[in-house]
Amino acid sequence: MRPETITAGGGRLLTASLSDRHGDHGEILSCLVTADGVVESLVLSCRVFQRRVEFAFFNWLVSSGLAPSVLKFAETPRNEPIQRFLVHWVTRIARHR
Repeated sequence: MRPETITAGGGRLLTASLSDRHGDHGEILSCLVTADGVVESLVLSCRVFQRRVEFAFFNWLVSSGLAPSVLKFAETPRNEPIQRFLVHWVTRIARHR
């Protein structure tokens, strides 16, 4: 589904940038979420992944009332770090329900 279609239907395109003690990293995250909470696309810069940015972003989603209902995911050998994060995140959410 095209981003324009998702946002026209009430979805959101969320982005984030990061500056920290290591410098200005610029745009580091893009997340396309449908109106019913399905994450269609999540792109996170490898320069900042595993600095807990992923945890901060998902915590922000939850605290903003935007917790995803589904996260579409295509498993590949190169995205094993995000797979570990997602397993951790799902386990964490399950414990809090």
